[in-house]
Amino acid sequence: MRWTPDECRPGDIVRVKLGAIYHYGVFVSEDEVVQFGEPPVSGLIPGGDKKVLATDIETFAAGGIVERSELDRSEEKKRFPREKTVALARSRIGEGGYDIIHNNCEHFAYECLFGVGRSLQEEEMRKKWRSRPFLDVYVAEIPEGLELTPVFPPERQAEIERVNNARSKREKYAVWKLLEKALYRSLGLRIEDLSFKKRRDGKWTADGVEFSLSHSKGACAVAVSSRPVGIDIENADDFLARYSDGDKLRSLAKRVSTASELKGAADPEAFLRLWTKKEAIFKLSGRGSFFPHKIDTAKTPAETRLLCLPAAYCVSVAGEKLDKLRFYRVTDNGAHEMGADEMK
Repeated sequence: MRWTPDECRPGDIVRVKLGAIYHYGVFVSEDEVVQFGEPPVSGLIPGGDKKVLATDIETFAAGGIVERSELDRSEEKKRFPREKTVALARSRIGEGGYDIIHNNCEHFAYECLFGVGRSLQEEEMRKKWRSRPFLDVYVAEIPEGLELTPVFPPERQAEIERVNNARSKREKYAVWKLLEKALYRSLGLRIEDLSFKKRRDGKWTADGVEFSLSHSKGACAVAVSSRPVGIDIENADDFLARYSDGDKLRSLAKRVSTASELKGAADPEAFLRLWTKKEAIFKLSGRGSFFPHKIDTAKTPAETRLLCLPAAYCVSVAGEKLDKLRFYRVTDNGAHEMGADEMK
């Protein structure tokens, strides 16, 4: 598709550049351009929900230069007849539900032309946004009475349904719902728009997205990043209670630590940090079976935090872009970035 300032014909998509963005509509005549919301120019934007409406070409242009679409051969084959495009545009006058990301004026124009909504400028902005260097970690408590509703994709729903232990089922469900929130907040992606696969090692992946999941007694954690990432969360009180016996701790530390790690692993909290770090590095690699004594934490960048939710949880994150690492706590009231008073 090319854009030219030539004479418009009924059924053309037209656009006008206003500031840094384009405003789109469907041309019917000089007296009628159907568009989703008036041009985004100060003084012209009506209050309340934007609706599909018709204006004359001068109002649509708002002082800018109107360009019409020139379709290539393949696009001409896919487009609706001009009369149908005009009829579709007119039939939607008065429709609301505007959303700048998912349902804007460009989506409207493409739907009237091809039957499928698309926003090239939104796609370009998203591409740039998603390719930025970032590493976001989301953590949330898991309530006892959590209601389990169906999740996407169906394969993940089936996996959850196969879990017999009630607590494990809640954790698997909660971490997936947390992933849903994380993807939308960090990347503007709806989980239904992704194609998920489960690898033989049990890890879930999706094309174009890097994420890692973990859950522990009472809480779950999700990491999303522009680069491969691994995460592990452990309930600190529960973990330390299991290894409060010094002899038991030292015996385990000998089995899972490298020679350089062993000296510091004798302290219970230090061992907790070491264990979560090894788990996170293993998830980052995504290969083979988990043999902690073969994972040298000195060779892979990783960060560890002790979080207060208010219960204490140890979280380790492995991967690149650790300088961009941010932690968010998710509650019913939304997500907020965690400060120094909530972690150490």
